[in-house]
Amino acid sequence: HHLLMRTERRMMMERIHAAIALAKQQAFARNTTLTLCGSYDRRTCHPYQDWSRGFILIANPSNQSPLPIPTVIRVFAGTRYGTLVFAQFSTHLQIKPDGHNESNGTFIYCPLDANRLEAEALVISKASRLYALSHRNIHGVLLKHVGTPQETPIQCR
Repeated sequence: HHLLMRTERRMMMERIHAAIALAKQQAFARNTTLTLCGSYDRRTCHPYQDWSRGFILIANPSNQSPLPIPTVIRVFAGTRYGTLVFAQFSTHLQIKPDGHNESNGTFIYCPLDANRLEAEALVISKASRLYALSHRNIHGVLLKHVGTPQETPIQCR
């Protein structure tokens, strides 16, 4: 079980990198804002930060469209041995044609047993660049905002 969780954790981080790269490429090619969001039904965004059941890349419908049905560009599989949470001021990520998004956010993968020592996190900047959190405290727990007054350990639920 532990080996499967570690493999899934690595694959999920790679999947997020691939999703962001595809979103940037497609937003530029389509000259429109695209949305990356958690989804339960593989067709629509759900209003939660938990993306464990999978996530989708969608093209937002235009205001002139008679039916506001988003176009699903790609479906990304969820997790089985852990949880994936997207922590931002919103529950979704919108990538603009210039490759930027509205604010920084953090993707956090935690094993099902909520062991923070096995957690992994990717931070996305406003320029849609991803970087892995690598600083850990003396207990081995990942830290966000290292070196600032907001320095906090990653939480697993």
